[in-house]
Amino acid sequence: MRAVLSHRIGLVPTAAQEVLLRQAVGLSRFAYNWALAEWKRQYQAGEKPSEAALRRQLNSTKCQQFPWMRLVPKSVPQQAIKNCGAAFQRFFKKQGRYPKFKTCAA
Repeated sequence: MRAVLSHRIGLVPTAAQEVLLRQAVGLSRFAYNWALAEWKRQYQAGEKPSEAALRRQLNSTKCQQFPWMRLVPKSVPQQAIKNCGAAFQRFFKKQGRYPKFKTCAA
């Protein structure tokens, strides 16, 4: 049996970096929950939601509805919506449960 080697890397962000990290985590949770709620709304309205369409929808409305999103890199909400889409793909393939809303784990 081979020994497993690992490294533990500790992050020591500056105060400004910590603020940005917390904003990114919060935005990621918000975008995931927004995508999940929008997916449910569209599905109940008889539409066929998709992850790509939800990303385009958020991009078109975020400047008016959520201007604070511009404080964090655009890849953060995009990846969160991709993760929501992947969760639905696993659900449809019967590899996972129906996606749940994310909560703050403070």
